[in-house]
Formats: sequence, C-alpha cells, structure tokens
Amino acid sequence: QIGAYRWLLFCFAIMDILVSLTHTCIFPEEYGIDLFSDNRPGYISFTYWIPQGDGTKKWTWLPIITMAIGLSVVMTAAIVIFFCLGRILRDMRSV
Repeated sequence: QIGAYRWLLFCFAIMDILVSLTHTCIFPEEYGIDLFSDNRPGYISFTYWIPQGDGTKKWTWLPIITMAIGLSVVMTAAIVIFFCLGRILRDMRSV
C-alpha cells in the first residue's frame, strides 16, 4: 500500500522530469543557454560575474545587492521572531 506522501513525491518527481525535458528543448532557442557546456549553467541562479572575451571577469552588482537586501529581510524577521519569543517566555515565567 502506497501512502499519500509517496504519491505526492511520485507526482513531483514526474513533474520535475517533464519540466527538465521541456527546459532542455526550450532554453537553447529562447535564451541562448547551452545546457551541455563545460560550466553546466543552471536554470535559476544569480550571476555574480560574467566572463569577458579577454578572460577577465566583469562583476554584476545588482544580484549581489539583491542578495544582501533579501538576506537582511530574512535576518530581520528572524531577529523579531526570537525577540518576541524571548519576551513571551519571560512573561510566562513571571506569572
């Protein structure tokens, strides 16, 4: 007997295979990405630097700034959660 979670995992695995097959067909024509090149480009990633024709690297600052802002949002939320949790626990101990 297969449980509900196994069916869910099975469905996600099938969808992942179908999506990867579709991307292999679509990406080279639409976006100019060679999925079989030596550096194995990914589908979703931040590009920190772009190799130039002369072998140097050109840094792209927008993704780095975006990652820093996203990390600060996540860390601020974590700090607020732990601060509130500490206050709640302190108030519960005092009662």
